[in-house]
Amino acid sequence: TGKSQTIANLIAAALHQGLSVLFVAEKKAALEVVRSRLDHTGLGDFCLELHSHKTQKGQLHADIGRRIKKTFKDACALDYVINDLTCERDRLIAYSTLVNSHVGPSGETIYDIFWAAERCRTELKGQCPRFCVNKALLLTREQINERINLLQDVARLRLDLSEDAIRAWRDFRPGNILPGDEALVADLFTAIQSQVEQYRHHLKQCVDDVTWPLAFTFDHFRRLRHTHRDVLQEYPGDFLQTLAEHFIDPANIESVEGLGSAIAEHRELLRVADIVSRAVAPEVNSAKVLPIADASSQLESLGYGDRNVRELAALANELREAATILSQLIDAAITVEDFFAAPPIELGQYEQIVDLNRVMDSTPAVIKDKCHPEYMQEETIATFHTAHDTCEALKSNLAAYSQTILFRYLPDRTALADLARNLRSFRGSFFAIFSSQYRAVRRTIKGFLVEPKSFGAPDLVERLECLVDTLTAIDAIRTEQKYSKSLGPLYSGLETDWGKLEESILWGQELAKVVGSQAKAYSLAPRIAQITPIVASAAKKVRDTLRELTPFLASLNLAPDATTGETLSRLMKDQDRLEETTKPILTYPPLISIDITSIASAAQSFLAADHLQASLDDDRYRRLLGSEYRRLETDTSNILNTAQWVGALNERGRLPRELVSWLVSAETRTRRDLLENFLAANEVFWGSAMPLQQVLPVMEKY
Repeated sequence: TGKSQTIANLIAAALHQGLSVLFVAEKKAALEVVRSRLDHTGLGDFCLELHSHKTQKGQLHADIGRRIKKTFKDACALDYVINDLTCERDRLIAYSTLVNSHVGPSGETIYDIFWAAERCRTELKGQCPRFCVNKALLLTREQINERINLLQDVARLRLDLSEDAIRAWRDFRPGNILPGDEALVADLFTAIQSQVEQYRHHLKQCVDDVTWPLAFTFDHFRRLRHTHRDVLQEYPGDFLQTLAEHFIDPANIESVEGLGSAIAEHRELLRVADIVSRAVAPEVNSAKVLPIADASSQLESLGYGDRNVRELAALANELREAATILSQLIDAAITVEDFFAAPPIELGQYEQIVDLNRVMDSTPAVIKDKCHPEYMQEETIATFHTAHDTCEALKSNLAAYSQTILFRYLPDRTALADLARNLRSFRGSFFAIFSSQYRAVRRTIKGFLVEPKSFGAPDLVERLECLVDTLTAIDAIRTEQKYSKSLGPLYSGLETDWGKLEESILWGQELAKVVGSQAKAYSLAPRIAQITPIVASAAKKVRDTLRELTPFLASLNLAPDATTGETLSRLMKDQDRLEETTKPILTYPPLISIDITSIASAAQSFLAADHLQASLDDDRYRRLLGSEYRRLETDTSNILNTAQWVGALNERGRLPRELVSWLVSAETRTRRDLLENFLAANEVFWGSAMPLQQVLPVMEKY
């Protein structure tokens, strides 16, 4: 029981300590979950799957071989990862310690201060004023409250003032005014008023000279004050007068830039698509390229991107041959499927046929003529050991009499029992020696004693009776029904050839294991001689086929539990799909030796270029550019020079829109010179108007 991750951790820890772990679960799903977690951590190669009767020796050997051949990363690299993790953990611990430390006179934690500040920002709904408080951490709670009260007083005063008053005095930094300075202030405003009037007269005279439409507003004051004359000097030599006025609108500039990017992209797409264009030539169109694009995309999605069509044709032939061979393998398996409790359906299970042939080849000679079906039963081996141990014990008991008894002269068990009984009847009788019957008994017994003088031994009767019991047990075990039924004709009591009998039973047990059940092995036992050549033929076919197919099928990434029917269907399906998908590309021989990824990229680029070309056939470009628009042949460099200069007049030049429109609408070169002279005179005027410069920032707010 337990979570799969915990189990995986325990196994990993045990492996780290050099231990071997046996993980047992009632359900296969539990094994698979833990195995998948071990695979994810890189420990899957250290696992051997030994569950259920489906475990194959070949698969087990393959797992062990893969583990032996595999190389692993040096574990020392893990130390660096652990060190990094330790440093990161220490950094987090230090951060946690820091934010939970108490600071300042009030003894609050940094954590509480941060959250209080965040709560205040939330309550202000995004209108957070930014101001600095010097040595804020040194303020006590009382000092903070005093500042809060002061801010609240300022807020109340702010509500009492009108917006006009606030706007008029904003940015005003008062100095010290002494009594009698009122006249100086009045003189300053008189000078400012005089300069403003002079500036208005200056503007009106300039406007009258060049006849441009310009309103006398403080916005124009500001913009003319900050205008950059150097933009005018960037006037392009290839200026397009007919188009310039369109580019006052920034959206039109973006359209021209987009057109230039699209034309450049179209040229790049055609360059990438060159291999397909040359292959499909002379008539290249989307109708021809689209099947190539679809086919190459499908092949790329199937994992064939690094191969060419010639290689894929060879692969299709390999798939066809593999399907034929696999069909023959299935046919061979059909001839022996009745010999198994669960016929092999997965490719890995076909090793069972080879195993069955191995068992058939190792059939003991005594079984080839007559096989006893009971040898396949699981309990037979236990019966064998019981019978063998009992017979060995009796043989040992009988051997104990070999020093005193001549067994070749020993009468049968019944006669020996009569002799022992008669001898017992004469024991203790003084007159027994005068009895002819006694003398006959004595003569007979001395005849099978090694030492006749041992007839006088006091325990002779008991020994003879024990010998009778041993002989009775030997006769009984020779005819024991349980042993005769389980051990068959090879069993003959003490005379049994135990080596041959054990070999035959173990062979029967192996046969039952290979065919999958005792019942199936039991039914095959009487037909061993008939089915051996059938199994041998099928096993040879399976062995040869697996040797030829296994490397090829491994490259297809088939599911490990795929049946042979599913595998055959997959082979035929892949073959048909390859042949059908590669047809559009095979139509054009120049593409046969080019890898699929390159073909797909070229075909998709051609289709994208074709789509882009169609999108450029747009009336908005014709309306905007007029005769300068020639679709993909449009020379956007001159157009962009004009558009970007007009845009620069707005952005970097800071010219009022009315001036830009007047400048580019007609005679741009001449008007540019007039405007440049005006701006130069404007700069000279502002250079001498010092009082006006001081007050203008305040006036610009109105």
